[in-house]
Amino acid sequence: MRMYRYKSRISESYDRTTNYNADAFESPPPNTTEETDGFWALGGANKTQLGGADVSGKAWFLNYKDYANMYYFEGKVAAAQGDIRPFFGAQFIRETDNGRALLGRVDHHTYGAQLGLKRRSLTATLNYDYIPHERDSYLNGALVTPYAHNESSGPLFAQPFLTSTQDLGSGNAYAAEVKGAPIGNTFLGARYSYMDLTPTAGGESIGQAEYLVFGIYNFSGALEGLSVSNFFAYQTQDIKDDDYWENRLALEYSF
Repeated sequence: MRMYRYKSRISESYDRTTNYNADAFESPPPNTTEETDGFWALGGANKTQLGGADVSGKAWFLNYKDYANMYYFEGKVAAAQGDIRPFFGAQFIRETDNGRALLGRVDHHTYGAQLGLKRRSLTATLNYDYIPHERDSYLNGALVTPYAHNESSGPLFAQPFLTSTQDLGSGNAYAAEVKGAPIGNTFLGARYSYMDLTPTAGGESIGQAEYLVFGIYNFSGALEGLSVSNFFAYQTQDIKDDDYWENRLALEYSF
């Protein structure tokens, strides 16, 4: 894929900016006002069955022009049969700066693991990501995501809802989630995450804890395609005096 221009959810038109531009989002320093030539990416995925297990994997290379090169690898092994099917996932991300290096030096690693169980529609997971501290790298070694920064979660296994792991620094990220469809047309879930991440070299961990519950109802019959969802999250950080909560109620129609 190749992208030349971009429009965030708060922009009025497509242009050559990213979410790291100072006029788009309040970014951690250093902000940049420089326009770029977008990005290109090449990747692939495959799934096969080996013995009694489903094995899947994917790999991507992304060239964020004048920001960073990202190499992304993810694999998953899951039981192919049984009422309860355990699975294990692993991910590795390597990222270095390129071109004009508008965010400065980028030297990032992610090592991630996921353990889970699936029974019919019910899925439970334990998620972990380790991001080594890099003193002279952007945000102490954090992952650079020019088109997801401050807007959506990145590819890491352990993610909160109100913020994104890649925007919070380096260190250890944890998450536990349970979700499923206990009754027809209804999807429910809950997630706890803890971000033991440090955005500055030698600084203290933000110690962010978040509690999330959510529900989605999909209408049927004459209203098929219509859904209503509600996400409620409560978040605390050790480095902030005030806790934060948010409720997001949405009515959507899928054509």
